[in-house]
Amino acid sequence: MSVKWEKTGKTTGELTFDISQDEIKLGLDQAFRRVKKNLRVPGFRKGHVSRVIFDQYYGEEALYEDALNIVLPNAYSAAVKEAGIAAVGQPQITPVSMDKGKDWTMKLLLL
Repeated sequence: MSVKWEKTGKTTGELTFDISQDEIKLGLDQAFRRVKKNLRVPGFRKGHVSRVIFDQYYGEEALYEDALNIVLPNAYSAAVKEAGIAAVGQPQITPVSMDKGKDWTMKLLLL
């Protein structure tokens, strides 16, 4: 994990870090298992659609928000620990890049 800490003020700073493809794939799998329970796809019983059909019908990107919510807490904790800082409040999270097949880059403004 690449982590970059940049102090922007006396008590503020920006933390930029990457989330690896392995973590993203695990998050996407968990998000799919949660979502598929309520899916209705023509030709399939409710909740019995395969991942391949889901990706063809909706696209993998439909799971990105849920996957991010799954993997972000652990990635954030690891990044804060690696940067050697103590975060006090809730950060403002800005995704820098969430391209398919690449590591996701997140920027957090810590107050």
